[in-house]
Amino acid sequence: MIAALLQGQSGRMRTLLALVLLLAAPSAAHAYCVSVPDDRTSAYVRNGLRHTLCLADELSAETSARNRATATGAVLEQLQRDRLQHRFAAPVFADPFAPRWP
Repeated sequence: MIAALLQGQSGRMRTLLALVLLLAAPSAAHAYCVSVPDDRTSAYVRNGLRHTLCLADELSAETSARNRATATGAVLEQLQRDRLQHRFAAPVFADPFAPRWP
């Protein structure tokens, strides 16, 4: 599927598509939130707080990655529209038979 996407594109478009696919793929750097048992000294809330903060950081990272992918996709769509508009725009030539006024 990816090869079919990249096959008919120009060099610049291939680079941009590869960038979008790279940003859209899940990263290995996401936090892995480990839950360990609490003890009585922390009133059984320290682990819950750590776990909640870890999940919030993971959610923030995922949201920013999706925002980057969405922004990149919007730029790619605009480039594709501009490319098609430029491709199908008819050149404007002066009419050789039009009367010329002095």
